[in-house]
Amino acid sequence: MTSTQILERRFGMLAVEKGFATKKQINRAFEDQKRLTADGKYMFLGDILIQAELISEKQRDALLESQKELKNKLTNIDKPEEDKKEEDPLKLIARTKGHAEEKWEIIVSALSYHYLFC
Repeated sequence: MTSTQILERRFGMLAVEKGFATKKQINRAFEDQKRLTADGKYMFLGDILIQAELISEKQRDALLESQKELKNKLTNIDKPEEDKKEEDPLKLIARTKGHAEEKWEIIVSALSYHYLFC
């Protein structure tokens, strides 16, 4: 799975968690995205949801901000300030010592993703 696909899945998961869309609506949007991509017309999931009038631009922007905050949280757990940079979330979970609350949040997000899209 590419990083773009991971981000799109996370975006969909957040939309469901925040109550902006249902799991069924997100899955339908992913199907539309696959069809468009096959036709050579890639669209971001958020733009597909806006076009389908399932979310507003303001909601899309809020989801993107939440996505960014989650990514920052995942990449900055238990790191010295000078070493803070992007890292694979799975590697991060494996190397994180202590910080049960942060690990729990990562695990819940991963389980939510699995439940919603697998």
